[in-house]
Amino acid sequence: MLPNEATVPTIPTQHELTGIIGLVDAAMRQGSDQTMLTDYPLVYLEQNLKNIRIVIADGQVVSVVPYIPRQMVVEGCQLSIGIISPTATHPNYRKRGYALACLKSNVAQMEQDGIDLSILWTQVPTFTFYEHAHYQGVRMQITMYPCQKADAPLFHHHGHDMVTYTPLTEHYLSEIQEMHEREPYGVWRKPEEYRYLFSLPKMQTLIALQDGQPCAYLVTSLATNKPGLVEGGGDVHGLETLVAHALEHWPGEPEAIRGYGYLVPSTLGDLLEHTIGERRQPGPGNMMIRLNNPRRFLEKIKPWLEKRYSGAEGAISFEIREPNVAGAASDIISWEFKAGRLRFGQEQQEFHTVLSRRDFTSVLFGEHLARRVTLPKFGQANHLRDIFPFYFPLWILDTS
Repeated sequence: MLPNEATVPTIPTQHELTGIIGLVDAAMRQGSDQTMLTDYPLVYLEQNLKNIRIVIADGQVVSVVPYIPRQMVVEGCQLSIGIISPTATHPNYRKRGYALACLKSNVAQMEQDGIDLSILWTQVPTFTFYEHAHYQGVRMQITMYPCQKADAPLFHHHGHDMVTYTPLTEHYLSEIQEMHEREPYGVWRKPEEYRYLFSLPKMQTLIALQDGQPCAYLVTSLATNKPGLVEGGGDVHGLETLVAHALEHWPGEPEAIRGYGYLVPSTLGDLLEHTIGERRQPGPGNMMIRLNNPRRFLEKIKPWLEKRYSGAEGAISFEIREPNVAGAASDIISWEFKAGRLRFGQEQQEFHTVLSRRDFTSVLFGEHLARRVTLPKFGQANHLRDIFPFYFPLWILDTS
């Protein structure tokens, strides 16, 4: 059943934020001493309310779907992404189309604002819901390295002095920002966002000092939504010192302490891979991506494509449409590699294939085992497996 005229999605006011938090906390924080308001502070800032959609029925917020826009850098390519954040519908108002209406309203806003990709994490049984808005389950891009307190000696202590970042004073915050921005991949954070991200509940940030100057940082967390060795950067020896210290002094006796890496290089992920790479596992959760504008996304990653396909020549084309939907609009995207350069067009090439937007998403980002896709072949020189998947790191803190 679709929402009636009185319950179409709206943008909330600051006054309605209490009802929103009550709804998402009841759905996701029952029995916890944490709240979404402080777990995901950037989502609920006043300036992000325009990116939240709610349905009000019987005088209360009964459904909410928010997103938060971020900017990402991948090997010099700049992308805009919209992260779908904590979503909930009151149990008495489910199966009425409210959440899907909110989601589609957010998608329309993202397309209007020129956001290239939308990303979310969910359980496989809910894939079908998001597929109504052309999201597709893809390969998880986070890797996880389970650690124990007893693993501390595996990480060498290089003799650095250590201090703990204090959010109230914000001392060392600019140095943390500088170290994070040295990473070749990641979300570009506004200076004011660092204050929120490094003040999240049940987290602390350790700083390694070399000759009295900050040279590395490590975020450790006991939060239910982001537990473990969450993020690190800077000098690798300084970071290794911090990991050794964090594991040795981890409170309690947890079964496993998560360390996080990605399918692209990162200072912390590379250190964990070098030291305990045999333990690498896929990260927790299931990732879905929506290509808001396939052509624009490919144009954004043109430098990456030219580097990836360097020295090859050939032309291919894709027709993006819904094969089983009569009268569905389609878009032909062609590309031609020649002399190391890539040209995009709209003409159909000899090697041509028709794909739905969701299947094309799997081609670009890697398929999820629950959403297998047969990759098209364009001859030996143009096999898509030689080019894709395209991986990007969405750091754990940047989902906040």
